[in-house]
Amino acid sequence: LSIEGNWFANDFTGLTPPWDDNMVYSPHKYWSTNDQGSIQWVLDLREAQNVPLWFGETGENSNTWFTEAIRLFAAHDIGWAWWPMKKIEDIKGPLSILKPDGYQDLLDYWNGDGPRPSVAAATSGLMDLAQAARLENCYHQPGVIDAMFRQIEEPTTRPYKDHHWPGKIYAADYDFGSHEIAYGDNDVATYHLSTGNYTAWNKGWAYRNDGVDIEPTQDPLNTLGYNVGWFDPGEWMQYTIAVDNPGVYDLTFRIATQNASTLFRLEADGAALAAPQPVASTGGWQTWQEVTLPDVVLDDPNLQLRIAIDQGGFNLSSLSAIRTGASTEVSAEFVSAVTSAADAVALSINKSLAAPLPASPAGFDILVNGSSVPILQTELDAQNPRLIHFRVDHTFLAGEVIEISYAGTQVQAQDGTSLTAFTLEEVQNTRPIFNLVPGRVEAEAYFFQVGTQLENTTDQGGGQNIGYLDPGDYLDYYIDVAEAGSYQVDFRNASDGGSGGLALQLVDSLGTSSLGSVSFTSTGGWQSWQTTSATMVLPAGLQQLRVLITDPQFNLNWMEFSRLTSLDAPHDLLDMQVYPNPSPGRFEVTATLARPQAAQVEVLNALGQLIQRHPMPITASRVALD
Repeated sequence: LSIEGNWFANDFTGLTPPWDDNMVYSPHKYWSTNDQGSIQWVLDLREAQNVPLWFGETGENSNTWFTEAIRLFAAHDIGWAWWPMKKIEDIKGPLSILKPDGYQDLLDYWNGDGPRPSVAAATSGLMDLAQAARLENCYHQPGVIDAMFRQIEEPTTRPYKDHHWPGKIYAADYDFGSHEIAYGDNDVATYHLSTGNYTAWNKGWAYRNDGVDIEPTQDPLNTLGYNVGWFDPGEWMQYTIAVDNPGVYDLTFRIATQNASTLFRLEADGAALAAPQPVASTGGWQTWQEVTLPDVVLDDPNLQLRIAIDQGGFNLSSLSAIRTGASTEVSAEFVSAVTSAADAVALSINKSLAAPLPASPAGFDILVNGSSVPILQTELDAQNPRLIHFRVDHTFLAGEVIEISYAGTQVQAQDGTSLTAFTLEEVQNTRPIFNLVPGRVEAEAYFFQVGTQLENTTDQGGGQNIGYLDPGDYLDYYIDVAEAGSYQVDFRNASDGGSGGLALQLVDSLGTSSLGSVSFTSTGGWQSWQTTSATMVLPAGLQQLRVLITDPQFNLNWMEFSRLTSLDAPHDLLDMQVYPNPSPGRFEVTATLARPQAAQVEVLNALGQLIQRHPMPITASRVALD
């Protein structure tokens, strides 16, 4: 006996306690985040009533959301049923009904956009729809099924189609797989019941149900009827391709854009295949031209190709490859280089290199702001012989100009060609910018965020503020704290009638630790600004700072950290005692604080290494360190 609640099945008032031994409570779940907090209320219902759970309706979202939700249900032993099985020309179900022309004529009439059909034509249109809805006549959407079943246990890619080069590939036929595995996109699902903001994942609402944006195309050549578009910097797609005859290829891309300048690049297993490719305006979003990258060496018969976007604003219809010769017909050359860690550089070469490499520095020279730095280690990547990894005796900082040169003769490609010398090629410096503390941290200076939005501010100094906040939203910042100790933190905040609040946390490999929290009062307007202050204790050094929204009704423009002197700093810890001391093995630590507050207990070993961390909320008076 499956019992659904009221109000879209989620209000079980009056339906407890159970009145039958064979009952199941059957709530619905749509458009919320897929974490335990989103279903805790039904877990509590199950625990209190000792009744099984079955989500009788869920779905209507992206493939990424589907995979997340089913993993969540499995983790808590909850059954589910999906909605819907099929809709008319819709990407969100396992099946899609192809809309008959006669039925469209009927819709046009009902909407006032077409003439009144005859009774016979209307009847025929409806019967055509009934026939189109039969299982065998529907369009099967394999990506939905893959996300709901295979990807739950197997977070890998799988070819969407059997791609071969030489030949052509349609851009919309990227690999099966979830976000950050088969593709990368800024919008992958909607969580608007949790965030308050609806997000379109596939902005074209066509062909597939992932975050990749696909629309019907007007490209007359090499097309399956769709193109990929709405690219943003940092997005990418991956294709598994069988290279039937390795060698040198010309790669051709069908592109349309009305932007003056866009940029994309090709990667395989972490290495760049060619230099970033600029694209000029073609005259329109459906005005198609061919862009060719010549002399690309494809020497891996099992290629996993990524198209990565550095500067968006173009549409892509297809990509094709023509073999032009053997790999020995082009030189082994520099492609690109990038910092891969604080003391490491990864160098991409246009073809696979022979192992082993000569001893360090192997003819290479790495320069920082014009001066050479010692190369401690030079090694070929274990998985991709197009990549050389360098470790140097230097810690790279944001803003440094890094260059690399090669003047050697011993580095060889697998096809016997020698690496061509190069001079002062740029190394892309990807080191993060750290906000200096003491100092001001602008709200928009985060490197990662969840759920927030930026808007222009009228506050003094201009710039942007964060807003449209919900509890649980957060932003992460890199900070460099010059000196450990107490700091006054000034928060520039505004609110139109509501209260607000946030917590500051430090994030490390052990999780998060609380620095403190602050509450804001109304200022009378979303751009009427005030400064609210709090005192917090910061450790010295490079830190990851998290701003966690606890009460959402406010905007934030900046935070400013000012070091307090020993006379200014509050002394919250009045005393601390250890009993017994010395101890036979069990002891207690007692401490008295000057005011009620959240605290944190840390246990370090004799080397000063952190062993345990125990947060103590304001309501706690005791924590076990066993």
